[in-house]
Amino acid sequence: MRKYAFLSLFLFLGVPLMAQAATPQAQEYDDLGMSLYRQGLYAKAIPYFQNAVQTDPQDWQGYENLGNAYFKINANTEALSAYQKSLQINPDNSTLSNIVQTLQGSTPSVSGNTGLNQNTVAPAPPPSNVTPPSSNSSVESEEPIQNNPQAQAPPASGGQPDQTYVVRRRRHYVDNFEPTYTDGLNPIDHAKFWAKFETGYNYSLQGDLNNSASSINSESANGTLYGDPNWSGSASMSSNGYMVGGEFGFLLDPYNGLGIGFRFIQSNDFVFNAVNNAPASIGSSQDFENGDFTSYVVPITLDYYMFFPDGDGRFFFSLGGGYYAAAVNINENYNFSNTSGQNYNYGSPFGALTGGGLGCEASIGREFAIGRHFGLEIFARGRFARISGLQGILSDGQSYGLDKFSDGTVDINPGSNGTATLDFTGFDAGISLNWYSF
Repeated sequence: MRKYAFLSLFLFLGVPLMAQAATPQAQEYDDLGMSLYRQGLYAKAIPYFQNAVQTDPQDWQGYENLGNAYFKINANTEALSAYQKSLQINPDNSTLSNIVQTLQGSTPSVSGNTGLNQNTVAPAPPPSNVTPPSSNSSVESEEPIQNNPQAQAPPASGGQPDQTYVVRRRRHYVDNFEPTYTDGLNPIDHAKFWAKFETGYNYSLQGDLNNSASSINSESANGTLYGDPNWSGSASMSSNGYMVGGEFGFLLDPYNGLGIGFRFIQSNDFVFNAVNNAPASIGSSQDFENGDFTSYVVPITLDYYMFFPDGDGRFFFSLGGGYYAAAVNINENYNFSNTSGQNYNYGSPFGALTGGGLGCEASIGREFAIGRHFGLEIFARGRFARISGLQGILSDGQSYGLDKFSDGTVDINPGSNGTATLDFTGFDAGISLNWYSF
């Protein structure tokens, strides 16, 4: 008991007076560990002492501090090992030598199936006059169990005769140590993986749809829509749109990476209205046609990134390509009973025509680090993607294609293979929120 009292008194009074570590980096780890140690956070201090001795293998004070922290959480085997390494570097430490002799003399060998190697010694149970530390320990203290044949051990110094101890262990759960880098780069430049959520403005050419709107408006002014002077109409279309998406990527090294992107790009609607101004001669109402077409594309791409890192983040350039799945949502109403000479030719088909094709893209941007795991990015991306042959079955059960006609107009056409093109060639400009994993 007096031996353990001596050891506990040493840990209480002697540890704060430890000498300086051999190197500045090791000393910094020792200081951080001692700060936690003095607060009673012994388990959390252990990784810092471990980093100290890894940084400077001759840091005998770091090994001694590590042994003290292990002893405080009742991990006597680990404490003894750390103390012995300290003595190998500094054999003149007579005080520590006495402590090692105390632990060696009171730590019995373990027989039976205890989960420990037969060549190691089991941690000694704390004597009755030593109070275990009240910090959050990741190792359970031993519990006395009578007559357990699986954990028979001779009594420790100060223990009771014929008393048996069961050693139970848990994995040490400690905070992950965050490494520092000496290359002048930001931690995000060393992240193994990244994930992005991005949004922004999109501009796409949409040549056929834009030309169709211009043609309808021009023919309306000339009174020749559909080749009939009785028809007039108007249309609108814009190249503006928006983009949302995400990306998952991994770093090959601080200067190269690969990313897999998933994005949704939608253009403004193509809207048109047309009416036959001639009096109805067959049907009960005038002929008319109006439609609302919403076009969008979903690119799935693989991109190569070239990074230009610095202390605040990194600039980048990327080049890639992939598959572009496109669609146009149709919502149309028409009545051609007057022109066709029938009074039942009217309808309102709706649904989606779909298609797809290959495309490519390139981007530039800048990532700004926000802490260790997050960043903010600004980017601009150009792309080439033209998708033709859009087809589908609409609500009336008929198969349609999106066609471009000789007068420049675009409309759905029954039984067609789709001659109009959705042209998403253009660019994005936006921001993204990035997350980095190490």
